Amino acid sequence: MKSRRFVCNDPRVRQLLEQFIPTADNPQQYRLVKSTRAEQALEYRLLYHALMQTGFRRGLEDSWHVQGMYVITPSGKLLAGGNRPMNVESALADMRKGLEAYAAMPRAERLLARAPHSRTDRMFPDRQPPRPPDGGLVLRSTARGLDVEFVHEQSDLAPDFYHIDRLWYTREEAMQFLPSVLRPGATTQVTGPVLDGLAQLYLMAQGAGSHFEIEHLKERQLGSEVIATNGHAVSLRLTGRVVSEADNDVIRKKYRADLLGYLTYNTAEQRFTRFDLLAYGKHNVPASQTKSGTPASMPLGILFTLNPTNVNDRQPPRKLALYRWVKLKAAQPGAAEQ
Repeated sequence: MKSRRFVCNDPRVRQLLEQFIPTADNPQQYRLVKSTRAEQALEYRLLYHALMQTGFRRGLEDSWHVQGMYVITPSGKLLAGGNRPMNVESALADMRKGLEAYAAMPRAERLLARAPHSRTDRMFPDRQPPRPPDGGLVLRSTARGLDVEFVHEQSDLAPDFYHIDRLWYTREEAMQFLPSVLRPGATTQVTGPVLDGLAQLYLMAQGAGSHFEIEHLKERQLGSEVIATNGHAVSLRLTGRVVSEADNDVIRKKYRADLLGYLTYNTAEQRFTRFDLLAYGKHNVPASQTKSGTPASMPLGILFTLNPTNVNDRQPPRKLALYRWVKLKAAQPGAAEQ
């Protein structure tokens, strides 16, 4: 994960990436394939035959032990790529090689003879991926360390790295960011699972310990105020603070952050057209990751924005399984229809 974030954060890679359809997958789902029917599915066969052309082909048969960044045509032909962690120049060379090879190929060789079927060509046609609640609020969170002087360049908190996740709210939960009366000066306090779930699951650095317990939230508040209206557009400001402290065998994290956000809600469309909430404060850092003579904590920023509509942003929250535990409703059965 570090390597992918480092390589893909290079501006030259990002520019070239516009000519690709970027995808990422976990070998685990292919490793679990046990049925002949799944192995015969087009989804499985395309990737299997492409990766059999890589240096991981010997481990592919029994364990699906494979990793790296590869350029593959829609027809399943491997054009370039390899497993060279942290090497931006190698990634750029592979991307350029792939583009050149793709441009030289006849269209019939690039593509499949027919378009894949969304059901019959899948390994697990009956498996439905989690979906965000209908009419709810889907946010993207981006977390990043903000001072290069504190930690080693390989640390998860180094500014070269950033962590992306999603946050799902049902419509009922999303409406709690709005005062009951939408006029300038109207205020409300955001409380309960809407704030607690955000603080427990999202307001922390990555690493050991995936969440705070409720007792770790020493201070939490988030106020919402209508600051202006313009036709159907209602502008709001969020202000608050969260202090979380945990130090036990499972999690040792501390984060003190101020919260500031600006939202726009369209009353005619009944949806948020802007959602920008920033958490900024000091997060503790393991001694193994800090430079000599630096403090034990460093600036960490976490930004919540409206989730983009790109196909690669349709990922469920990584901690969706914990939503029931923090009483967020998006993981409950039927939440997608709420």
